[in-house]
Amino acid sequence: MGLFMLKIDLVYNVSVQLQRQLDTLLHASHQAHQSATHCESKAENKYDTLGLEAAYLAHGLSVRAQQLQRAISVSEWQPRRVMSPL
Repeated sequence: MGLFMLKIDLVYNVSVQLQRQLDTLLHASHQAHQSATHCESKAENKYDTLGLEAAYLAHGLSVRAQQLQRAISVSEWQPRRVMSPL
C-alpha cells in the first residue's frame, strides 16, 4: 500500500469521525433546544435559570455543529486538491 492510499484512508477516517461528532452534536443540540422551549422550563422565580441555561447550551452546540460541518467540507475537499500520487 502506497503513501497515497494511506493519506486517503486517513482523510476518510477523519471525515467519518467528524461526521459522528456532528451527528452527536445535532442530537444534543436538538434536545437542549427542546429543553429550553419546553413549557416546564419557564422560570418560576428570578433564580430559576434552567430554561436560560438550556438556551445557552443549545446555542453553543449549534455553533460547534457549524464548525464541524465546515471541517467536514474541508476534509472532503482536501484529497482532490493536495493528495496526488507521488
